[in-house]
Amino acid sequence: MKQTERIHHLISLLKAKRFDSHEVLLEALKKAGVESTQATLSRDLNRLGVSKIHGTYQLPGTNSSALNLKAQNHIQKALLEKLT
Repeated sequence: MKQTERIHHLISLLKAKRFDSHEVLLEALKKAGVESTQATLSRDLNRLGVSKIHGTYQLPGTNSSALNLKAQNHIQKALLEKLT
């Protein structure tokens, strides 16, 4: 699977649910048909600027009510374009 496809799945999962560990997130990726290692997941989270806030992984801007959904989508689209 290409990096962009893996990142797309990762973003979708992080938008849909809160994850508190790499293991749980890796399992969710596997159920979505995405094979990944812990090291690759860690790099992907880093590239996306994902932070662990209050014990769960969060995409940039999702912990701030000042950013609306349109702005969040714009940020994520720019991140994906940067990776390709």
